[in-house]
Amino acid sequence: METGQGSNRLTVLRNQMKASKLMFEAPPRNNLDVMRNKSTINQNMLRDALFGGYVSLRERLFKFIINDPELRHWTLSDSNRKEQRYQTSMAIKKIIRELNLSLDDYKKDPAFPIVLTDVLTAFDQGVSVKLGVHLILYLKTLTNMGSARHQLFVQSALNFEDLGCFALTELGHGSNVRGIQTTATYDRKSREFIINTPNDEAMKFWIGGAAQTANMAAVWAQLYIDNKCYGVHAFVVPLRNKRDCTVLPGITIGDCGPKAGLNGIDNGFIIFRDFRIPRENLLNKFSSVSEDGEFSSEIKNPDKRFGMSLLSLSTGRLAVSQGTLTGLRTGLTIGLRYAAVRRQFGPPDSKEEQVILDYPLTQYRILPLLAKYFALAFAQNSIVDLWVENQDLIYDKKSQLLPEIHALLSIHKAQVAWVVVGGLVELRPVCGGLGYSTFSRFGSLIADGDVNQTYEGDNAVLVQQTAKYLLDKYRLVSQKTPIDSETLSYLLPEADLLALKAPDDLSPRALIKILEFRSNLLIILMNRELANAVAKHQGNLYDAWQAVQPYFSRETATAYHNVYVANQFLRTVEAFSDRQTKIVLTKLFELWALTSIREDLGVFAEVGYLSGRTIEAIRTRIVSLCGELKDEAIGIIEAVADPEEILSSPLATENGDIYGKFLQMVRTFPGTFERPAWWRELRS
Repeated sequence: METGQGSNRLTVLRNQMKASKLMFEAPPRNNLDVMRNKSTINQNMLRDALFGGYVSLRERLFKFIINDPELRHWTLSDSNRKEQRYQTSMAIKKIIRELNLSLDDYKKDPAFPIVLTDVLTAFDQGVSVKLGVHLILYLKTLTNMGSARHQLFVQSALNFEDLGCFALTELGHGSNVRGIQTTATYDRKSREFIINTPNDEAMKFWIGGAAQTANMAAVWAQLYIDNKCYGVHAFVVPLRNKRDCTVLPGITIGDCGPKAGLNGIDNGFIIFRDFRIPRENLLNKFSSVSEDGEFSSEIKNPDKRFGMSLLSLSTGRLAVSQGTLTGLRTGLTIGLRYAAVRRQFGPPDSKEEQVILDYPLTQYRILPLLAKYFALAFAQNSIVDLWVENQDLIYDKKSQLLPEIHALLSIHKAQVAWVVVGGLVELRPVCGGLGYSTFSRFGSLIADGDVNQTYEGDNAVLVQQTAKYLLDKYRLVSQKTPIDSETLSYLLPEADLLALKAPDDLSPRALIKILEFRSNLLIILMNRELANAVAKHQGNLYDAWQAVQPYFSRETATAYHNVYVANQFLRTVEAFSDRQTKIVLTKLFELWALTSIREDLGVFAEVGYLSGRTIEAIRTRIVSLCGELKDEAIGIIEAVADPEEILSSPLATENGDIYGKFLQMVRTFPGTFERPAWWRELRS
């Protein structure tokens, strides 16, 4: 028996040596340096434009992750769900201690959690989401909706004495927050709230961190006093004993089971049975309940009070958008480096195979995605700035800015998720069979990122909120009433719009005019269609609204978002002081804008706004721009690319040795040369 085992080990060793020999006998042909040398942009300028004042923070966090041998992306090992959860939990513990945040640090920079999301998603989205649940969803709920009496909870979360989760979603309700069924009933005698789960559909479900690790929760429930419901409110609720992690009496917690992705996160369900919490655990920024059970709020309108409560959670929506974009940046770095190295076929008279990035079809598959990334990333920066600069106004109940920010955030989160999920699915096959390997990271990027279309607001629901805002503003415009909306400054009544002629050229400003026309037109068409639907459904607004959704809500909201993105993209590019960088990024803007127009040519055809000649010019220019930007692509993506150790993909190796790095990972992966233990069963 010993002899057989020794023989097997020798065989494995010989195979490994043969594999090593094969790796070194064929030195890689590195085209990455050639491509890098062709780029003419100022990379530091582009990097600063995207990351602003957070470059040093990003570098510090990346260095911390790279230098810790235990912080490695799960795709580098053969870890199962249980092991991934352990790795994820230990990672956030290390990162929180490294951050060592004070309350002042946490409050003084509202953008910090969004930057942190970007860095951690580049490393591992599971780590980013789990830490985001604690630092953004749980902690931001306390700081944005609580008061001075909740500061002990805040400090315990910052010190990592508590690990929090966010208990809003229920088995039967997600997007319809008003419909949640968990109850918090005030008991005057004990001066406590009694939390209950009245039925199975009311159990809190998909709660990240709840299944195994969180000891605290921000729980959303219907507030009842004397059988009268005062609507949805948030409460801070203990779940587990901090000393031994046991679930508290009156609470049942379980695991939601395996998921398609993000298996490092312990999503759980929570059931409450007459669980009591102190009256003071109501987060009382917008509403209060006195000791004798009197409900009070400065915001008398319950709809506005509800809206402001949800708007306070917008940091989470911004963080989701940021993390989603990070996934596309990772995918583009991998895809472009691979395409610049991978050689297939070539001209009949050439002995050298051609790198696939030289093929126009490959350029057409990748470069519009590169343009979309920067378009959305610059827009993301602008929205974050808008959010940070208007923190005080956002919580002013008289502010007119709230509806506009909500409309913009809603479509931005949805559009980012749609573009990125579709983009990653396109980039994966660009990398061929190697892109299908777990090592490439495309599998985890796609699986982990897919849920971004759902949480923090289902995309299909979010676009309806934006569409409603657009219709409200158009009705005012059609009545010649001025509107206070910077993002809709171009909005015109129907007669004025249809009198406009298309621009004579395809310059950047002309492209914005075309995008504005499309947005305005779709708002008008949706308004007309809704009026027809109201008549058809005999004044039933609910049925009429549902009838116009299939063809208008997403398209109209997306067109509005494209105008905003276009203005922020061009504004950013025009601010570059380096002439050559401005020229190249202007071409990238043009590629994005022309692609956006080409994807919706039917709208323009309905009213004959764009001629057939212009449409042909758009198609021709897109292909031409892809060819012109091909030599700049590596320089552009590497200006903002994350370190190789963070990317954790052999296809994104900086020295271009994608085959050597890939084979090294295959050769050293556990089980590569093993005979299966069940071979006898197969052969018997």
